[in-house]
Amino acid sequence: MFSPSAPLDCACLSQCVQEIRERFPFVQTERVGRSLLGRPILVLSVGGTHAPVLIAAAFHGMEWITGWIALRFFADLCLAMERDDPVCGIPARDFLREHGVFVLPCANPDGVEIQIHGPASAGRFSPLVERVDGGDPSRWQANARGVDLNHNFDANWLRLRRMEREAGINGPSPTQFGGRFPESEPESACLAAFCRRRGFLRAAALHTQGWEIYYRYGRHTPPESAEIARRMAEAGHCTLGDPQGLASMGGFKDWFIDCFRRPGFTLELGEGRNPLPLSDAPQIYRRTQPMLLEFLRG
Repeated sequence: MFSPSAPLDCACLSQCVQEIRERFPFVQTERVGRSLLGRPILVLSVGGTHAPVLIAAAFHGMEWITGWIALRFFADLCLAMERDDPVCGIPARDFLREHGVFVLPCANPDGVEIQIHGPASAGRFSPLVERVDGGDPSRWQANARGVDLNHNFDANWLRLRRMEREAGINGPSPTQFGGRFPESEPESACLAAFCRRRGFLRAAALHTQGWEIYYRYGRHTPPESAEIARRMAEAGHCTLGDPQGLASMGGFKDWFIDCFRRPGFTLELGEGRNPLPLSDAPQIYRRTQPMLLEFLRG
């Protein structure tokens, strides 16, 4: 349904959501929170509510392409429901009667705006962004306060914070600063609250890049996670791995596993150097779609 023609900033995202709602009246939309600068954090959903799963994207400013992937997958799922095409081997309407699919296409709208449009889009935080971005906002990953949202979840956060300090990260930064306490940022706090409220059976976080899948975190990794991850990796020709160093804790996937004892996954999509070019989106989607179908299958 979508042929991306521009980076997925907030205006483009709003237009896409509106197009999906008009094209598929059965789609539900919800604003689950607002960013530090008041930009809406939106979720689209289709299907039932008693077996829900979550796909979340664009945690990092440079990784807005993952939002396009999430939206395309959601739109294709809606098209399958409209036509009653097979999903996971059964008619889409039967599948979605029993399963709810929730997609959050942009977890970090302020960070995406900063990466695409520069410090001026950071409003009252523009001076901070200009001070710490090293003159290159195109490398921006954090939110408008310089907090990396994927370091801001309560999964061994204190240990991660010590590691950040040892690495010389002591305050707001384009990347890898975990904030002053877990869920200190409205973006991470609203996503965590949404998960607590909805009780998702599984969650997947879309990132770039490397074609890797991470599914383990600590002693609470569910036993079924390995098989789901294996099937996803096989479908998308990916490798299974474990993040290292500052990427090994404090993230959304880590928190989801630790908090709920349910399967959580990080999908590192594409290859190259972030930000991946928009022209990569079609080929990334071709490999990602079968992975996400295996995620839905569970």
